[in-house]
Amino acid sequence: MERSKAFTLLGLPEDATSDDITDALDQAVFKVRDQFLRGAVIPKLAASRVERCVLLSDVAQTLGVAALGAPVAVPQTLPLAETLEGVVRGHVENLRRCRTAMASTLDPDSVAQLGHMMANLQSEYMKAFLQHTESLVTEDHHEAVPAREEADWMALLAAIRAHEEGPGGGALLQELVRKERARMGAMVRAGAANPDMTAALGVNIHMLRRFIFSVGASLAGVAGMMLAPLTVVEPGMGEPLLILSLVVIIIGGIGSVRGAFIAAVLVGLVDTIGRVFLPEMLRAFMDQSAADGAGPALASMMIYILMAVILVFKPTGLFPPKG
Repeated sequence: MERSKAFTLLGLPEDATSDDITDALDQAVFKVRDQFLRGAVIPKLAASRVERCVLLSDVAQTLGVAALGAPVAVPQTLPLAETLEGVVRGHVENLRRCRTAMASTLDPDSVAQLGHMMANLQSEYMKAFLQHTESLVTEDHHEAVPAREEADWMALLAAIRAHEEGPGGGALLQELVRKERARMGAMVRAGAANPDMTAALGVNIHMLRRFIFSVGASLAGVAGMMLAPLTVVEPGMGEPLLILSLVVIIIGGIGSVRGAFIAAVLVGLVDTIGRVFLPEMLRAFMDQSAADGAGPALASMMIYILMAVILVFKPTGLFPPKG
């Protein structure tokens, strides 16, 4: 790393003294460490904080600053348990061990290593928790969920134990599980644009992309086979349907499969009924040739009028995806 870039990352002029450099590095590492110690562990944000610590370590080496603190050993973590209570209890203990070790140093390499470990632990916990609670939740939690506090862990563990001892704690456990899954969903959405986080959750990104591309290409081929007997086969044979497809997606709600299906049926009905009945209605006001020409044109316009009317009352479409 160049010295000028190192000074820029610290926000210092190039003639800064060694004490100023040490103080700036100390404050920068302390800020990142404090975020790990006090905030929720969101894998994507944790990855950016780890990268920040790695940069600060490079800055210290470039500027010849002595170690800010002694490196610490990586704590021994508990493996994932087989039960839901064991998963939650083990995760709480693993985070406590990592934070205890991190609190005793300002060495940027140690903070980066422990932060990376905490992000991996959080990803493994999320995956295991979602698997264990799949059968406990029948509906999603749609209200805003505050950040997790220490009391939430205790309440969740108490609800799990009450549910295992008797059926009386089932309702409380379901409510707390819904909130915890909602928090996890927020974490996943926060890193939806980061393939590394998705991979950390156990998804094979490359295989998933190949599968999605293969399915899309197969469906496009099937659509071409169905359309070929009705039109001329040519490279751009599907282009006239692109705008109509966009209208269907907007009416149904972007990201909603059910909305796209219902909107496709609705648009098809409006277009077909308009082409059949509009010429008959227009013949009462104009001659037959003009009515036969204006009817299909007005029927095509009705699709866009329908879209505009729906967007006025439901800007997100008829069936927007929840969350």
